[in-house]
Amino acid sequence: MDDGSLKIQIPAIFDPDRDLAEAGFTIAEQDERANKLAVVDFGLAKFEICLRIREHEVSLSGEEKLRRLRKKKRILLGGNQYLALWQNYRALPSESVLSQLAERGIKYVDFFGTILNSPDNRRCVLFFAVAELAVKVWYRDVRYLSSHWSAFRPTVTLDPRDIS
Repeated sequence: MDDGSLKIQIPAIFDPDRDLAEAGFTIAEQDERANKLAVVDFGLAKFEICLRIREHEVSLSGEEKLRRLRKKKRILLGGNQYLALWQNYRALPSESVLSQLAERGIKYVDFFGTILNSPDNRRCVLFFAVAELAVKVWYRDVRYLSSHWSAFRPTVTLDPRDIS
């Protein structure tokens, strides 16, 4: 990633048993269009918020966010892209796509293209966020769709027309 590119290869398939710290997560749903992507250019990605300004909305449920995102018909990036970004970040922290996104002001991103069931059978999605410590460090976790979400936190999507 030393060329400043936001393109990343998607070399592996996300497996919650292998790729999450806690055991027992399973894949409930996926955007199959995202699963077919071998490369993603995050320079073409849109970081969608699901805010309704006229209604002075500041939060919404994760399930409502999912409903709104699906209505837009964009490709919802998921576990495979999440895994590729994490592997890229672990290998090249300061030159990674995540670090370049942080330089552009993106400090949180979630992945609604893979819906997981937690060990206690709650629906959730993967996310990354920046911890503002002495240095900026990305961390990862899951967030439950039954929770209230900030309407300002973006979900990464792609326009199907931008895929070659």
